[in-house]
Amino acid sequence: MKLGYLHIGPPQHGVRRYGQLIASEARRRGLTIIEANVTLTEDRKRNREMLAKAAQQLRSAEVIHFQHNKLLWGNKGRLQLYYLWVFMRNCSCPLVVTLHDVYLQRRHLTWNSIVDYAQNMYGLGALALRWMLSQVQQTLVCTEEEARRLDQFVGSRNIADRSKIRVVPHFVEERTVTVSLASARRTLGLEGVRTVTLLGWIFPRKGHQLLVEAIPELPPDVKVIFAGRPSDNCGWFAEEILMLAKTMEVEDRLRITGYLSEEELERYLVATDLAICPFKNCSASGSLSTWISVAHPTILAFDLPQISEYNRLEPGAIKTFQPYTPAALAQAIRQLLPTCGESHAPAVERLRQRLSMPAIFDEHLSHYRRVTATLHGESSKSKHLKYWIG
Repeated sequence: MKLGYLHIGPPQHGVRRYGQLIASEARRRGLTIIEANVTLTEDRKRNREMLAKAAQQLRSAEVIHFQHNKLLWGNKGRLQLYYLWVFMRNCSCPLVVTLHDVYLQRRHLTWNSIVDYAQNMYGLGALALRWMLSQVQQTLVCTEEEARRLDQFVGSRNIADRSKIRVVPHFVEERTVTVSLASARRTLGLEGVRTVTLLGWIFPRKGHQLLVEAIPELPPDVKVIFAGRPSDNCGWFAEEILMLAKTMEVEDRLRITGYLSEEELERYLVATDLAICPFKNCSASGSLSTWISVAHPTILAFDLPQISEYNRLEPGAIKTFQPYTPAALAQAIRQLLPTCGESHAPAVERLRQRLSMPAIFDEHLSHYRRVTATLHGESSKSKHLKYWIG
């Protein structure tokens, strides 16, 4: 089987890396693969040329798999629609898409949330998403919760598009730890403290503010680590977090690392006593998968539907807290820290094996084979979209 992969976005972006790791596993299996890389710019003409060229590079593939995140495809709905159309109209084989960051639901009945909901459901971005779903042969998401949201978005009138939606869990990387706990803590200057780490991009939904607000209720020997840098356009939020820590007089107990190399990341993973995932809302979590990859002794997360999915696979693998308050989070941290140790947690270890890249790629491969078997050589690309996008 000859597989094509479009990798979109800057090299350091997690969504692009997600697709590249899947392609690497396909290559490791001895499958023939073709890869094309595109990072969109502010130049619409250049972007059109890059996407058309990428489609040409992938033309000989039997199936093309690409990743979708609205920020990586132009953010603005009209641009997303245009760039998707440019790429897809130049593809002649079946297409598989993995959707990331699927929200699409109203949470609180405030004017802003209603406006956001209307944009998500009926704006130009929604038009782009619905059109894309109508053109691909398979739509993959990483969690059952995302599938539920997407099913509601598609609606009962689009039975064909709903039938394409499948859940393939977020894979867990195969990670070999080469540094010892003592060495990691010595290098990072974390000897004599207990470390609580929130990993990944810094942006409001991930719970950084909640964790800062919990620090005063934690034992004085606890150091909180934000292992990562602000997400694009979220530098203001990191500044607010630092100001909040100063206001609460806990800035000396907080460390923000900035971007981490793989070597630095490994040290922080090993040096951490308790991994924290206090997401207020999420789709799927690459940072949670990273913690699972080292079978960290203890992972604590807010009690979201996606976390329940992990615990259905392996009961008790991830500890949870609720309600979503600093006091509840601090209480859970205090209860768990005395039990944290160096050894692997058996439930997390079993979860790691079930979500290993070889196991998850097998699921991808079954979807590739199904769409090529039923739709190989067919083309369902719309030729009438130009009216909408000019």
